[in-house]
Amino acid sequence: MNWARSGLGARNPRAAARTASWILLLSAAAIPVSSIGLPGPATQRTMMIGSPVISIALAGVLTIRRLPEAVRGALLILAPLLGIVSVVTLNIATRDASAGAQVMFCLPALFAATHLRSLGALIVAVFCMFGVALTVAVLRPDGGGVYDWFDVSLVIGLITGILLLGAQRHDRLVAMLKAQASRDPLTGLVTRRVLDEAMHQALMPLVPRQGGDARGTALVLLDLDHFKAINDTYGHPVGDDALVHLAALLRHDAGPDVVVARLGGDEMAVLLTRCTAHTAQEWARTLLARVLSHPLPMSTGADLTLGISVGVGHSDPGPMPLRDLYSAADASLYAAKHAGRGQVGPTRTASLNPPPEAATPTPLLVHKPPPSRP
Repeated sequence: MNWARSGLGARNPRAAARTASWILLLSAAAIPVSSIGLPGPATQRTMMIGSPVISIALAGVLTIRRLPEAVRGALLILAPLLGIVSVVTLNIATRDASAGAQVMFCLPALFAATHLRSLGALIVAVFCMFGVALTVAVLRPDGGGVYDWFDVSLVIGLITGILLLGAQRHDRLVAMLKAQASRDPLTGLVTRRVLDEAMHQALMPLVPRQGGDARGTALVLLDLDHFKAINDTYGHPVGDDALVHLAALLRHDAGPDVVVARLGGDEMAVLLTRCTAHTAQEWARTLLARVLSHPLPMSTGADLTLGISVGVGHSDPGPMPLRDLYSAADASLYAAKHAGRGQVGPTRTASLNPPPEAATPTPLLVHKPPPSRP
């Protein structure tokens, strides 16, 4: 079961397991200490009931961090509920229904509100209030403990509410920072980090794809030709407009499984999954033709024809380091630039042991950009 999606799981399982270990350790030490000074029968009852609790707590300290993720996720939800049962049992065994004894119910609520998601924290808070009510009902049936139940329940509710509000603000902040880190603010394309993650999944899949897909993965690298000259001639705002314009053209030709990223400056990349080398080359040629046929309209009323150089790297199915596919696409891009820019370089095949020289290079596709209209 996916505990995180159910709203019950821990926000950070490792941190929750670490906190649970400390709580279990302190609880195991607190049981014999709390029995000091009690009357003889009460001490015996406390230790008789507390000994299994101590054993379970110490076992939890030793094992909770080493358990499989699914088992640990379930245990982190059950731990505060088991803690509530333990507190109820010990309080009834010692016949202590005071507010001081009921404060121990705040410990499971504090853990849940700090480490569990909203639904799990609310469930634990409700069980804590029920545990206090059960203890008071058993030990003080005359109704004298109602005010103690109200006070402790109020504290539990405040702890849960305040910590959940803080956790929600924290989650929104983290989500905003992740979104900012994954999107280029100018073009709206994803960043290099997102592209690398997608490439890693395509080139080094954890689970082999069904059906034995033999098409492979392609990486297309491109940049604007003479981008510095555009900035120097028309100004940096026009240069920014050119990048936004190019990003829009890339997104227009991108399907749902295509990842389009800005690497930095005027460099952009496109990841094509389940794609043959021929399909990648044709996709790059179509992109080049589209860029040349869609000039950038400027505020002066003139159109600025943009030129791009494109490199294509392709990897056959099977594990392949990201660096090798990047190197293949970069070699193709360098060939396009070396031949005069404004063209698609020959497709390079990524290889773990690349040959010193390409065997038979694919002819370059050259497009001469038409002159810009004044």
